Amino acid sequence: TTSYFEMGEWSLRADDAYNLERIKRELLLKGESEDNIDKFLKGSIWKNFLVKYNESNRIHKRVLELSKNRKKSKKYKENLYKAQTNDVLWHGVFGGIYLPNLRDNAYRFIIECDNIRDKKRNYLKIEDNNFDGFREAKLSSSSLIAIFDSKLGAQMTELSLRDKAFNLQNTLTRYKEAYHEKLIRGDFANTLEKSDQEEGIDTIHSMKVEDLDRYKEHLKFDWYIKNSFIDHITDFSFSLDSFDSCSFNEYGDFANQPFLIADSKKRALFKREGGIYKGGVKFPTTVLKSYKLEDNILKFYLFLESESEDEFLYFNEFNFHFASLDNIRINGERFQKQKSQNLTELWIEDLYTDKRIVIRSDREFDLYQTSLDSLSQSESGFDIINQGISFALAYKFKGGLEIEGQIEISPLIGE
Repeated sequence: TTSYFEMGEWSLRADDAYNLERIKRELLLKGESEDNIDKFLKGSIWKNFLVKYNESNRIHKRVLELSKNRKKSKKYKENLYKAQTNDVLWHGVFGGIYLPNLRDNAYRFIIECDNIRDKKRNYLKIEDNNFDGFREAKLSSSSLIAIFDSKLGAQMTELSLRDKAFNLQNTLTRYKEAYHEKLIRGDFANTLEKSDQEEGIDTIHSMKVEDLDRYKEHLKFDWYIKNSFIDHITDFSFSLDSFDSCSFNEYGDFANQPFLIADSKKRALFKREGGIYKGGVKFPTTVLKSYKLEDNILKFYLFLESESEDEFLYFNEFNFHFASLDNIRINGERFQKQKSQNLTELWIEDLYTDKRIVIRSDREFDLYQTSLDSLSQSESGFDIINQGISFALAYKFKGGLEIEGQIEISPLIGE
């Protein structure tokens, strides 16, 4: 690799990056020169960021999909090139993938390309556009673009507003970073630093961070990707706090495992023969899911059947990204972390996009809502950045469950 040492370190997953720095520190203490260490001790390559961050890979592969279009107008090419700015695809110290405005900017140009190519066409395409061996379903109308990934639990990975060039699914998973491990261990004092007289990358990237304890409460890590239509099976200890910290008990194998996808021209159909696991026993469980896009309405259907006779709590998780929480009203109120009971509808009003998003269900659910906030290192210390809002629509079930509903997105203007 021709990139500098830190780049190879940052592209590693958290534990590997932490160990790389530990090994380098030990070699320095043994008297080895830093020049020799950096020459022979390497991390990963830049492309590993596309493995480390699912959201980064998603942007990159959307651009590759759009590059297949042979009829590229000047405007199309211009948007396509702008979408390839690589700042958004990685993270070291200066934000990168953690900055929602950079991700919004990338999706703006991606959506503009889609608008030029086929805004007037309604279609369902089932293809492997992210080259992982699993096919995705792309549903398109004149109003919306919705993408569902069979590898990632038949979950929605994109929900783009064509007229606003804005992706409501542009959230970010709370990944563990090497500097989080240092924060947990109180290990920033051992961070390698250059002298105050040195200038350049190493001095900036090895700075000390003060007042660390106040950030520890924000160390929350997700064990699954923060998409939408995530199927969870849990128990009645589930709470707003356990949802917020991603520490609830999971009994199913549907939240981060692949589904089979059927070939269909009218709706996206998914199925998984999985299980509920309790007391060391697997109870065979089947989940069927379908999605159909009609202009500004996304219709969904879920069927769950299990051989377990115990009562569980199923919750369907949605994660939506907004430009600012100050512009959001949920069921008529300003956003706050809370639980609401016995609902059949969830109304979200976004003043930034001038849109109302309504999720309707034919069965009553309890609603849990919390903010999705990340903790990332920057040149000034740590940044707490809102990446979206997480919603859990929870239903009691025993043996089986059937849910039918829809997401309707309509304009707010004029009301």
